[in-house]
Amino acid sequence: IEIWEMIHYDRIEYKETPSILDSLNHYINTPKQHNFINLNALVRPNKQMCLYYLYKNNLIKPNIVSCLWQHEKKIAEEKLFDKFVYDNSDYQQFLEFITDFYSDAYGEHTFLSPLELYYKTNFSLVNETHTMDHMLFFTEKTYKPITIGHPFQIFGTAGTLQYLRDQGYETFPELFDESYDGAVNRSDRLRIIVDNCKQPVEISSETIAKLQHNRHLFFQQNMRRTVKHK
Repeated sequence: IEIWEMIHYDRIEYKETPSILDSLNHYINTPKQHNFINLNALVRPNKQMCLYYLYKNNLIKPNIVSCLWQHEKKIAEEKLFDKFVYDNSDYQQFLEFITDFYSDAYGEHTFLSPLELYYKTNFSLVNETHTMDHMLFFTEKTYKPITIGHPFQIFGTAGTLQYLRDQGYETFPELFDESYDGAVNRSDRLRIIVDNCKQPVEISSETIAKLQHNRHLFFQQNMRRTVKHK
């Protein structure tokens, strides 16, 4: 398996950059209004199918979900979805919804993410750029919640969480069923992740200690713009 890490640090600079150093305290002390945040810019089949199952399970409106595509021509072809589908019973309704749905949770068309969106949500649902079987692929999407101090689930390639653990990062089996990381089929990974999103999350001192550890480990690496290929 090839491993690519493309960490564009300029995409992890937030609108309130000076407060990033205190973001974990803000997260701990801010009352939670939503269960998770899920930000999507460019349309990709994996993102669209994740949105489909969030829609199907009534998980879009109660949470912070962005979708920066609006027109039919930007909707990925259905034939690309075979490896993601585990229940397509409401798919036509979803297509009507997603064509009209437009949510810019960023506040503007930019990679900058308002920190307050993270403070008032329990965790990040990350849709990584690729979910392919032969390559582990990491971008700023994975490292944003780590830098902020935010628990996360990642819809990426099987083994994504294990790779992070191998690098010294902590993941969150106390919050989620992380068996999705070992699921070979993308549809199985997505099903477990969406089921996790239905469950209430309680942040414990154990989780906070992990968030502190992850932030410290990331900033210790002192990366600005890194591309790694292994």
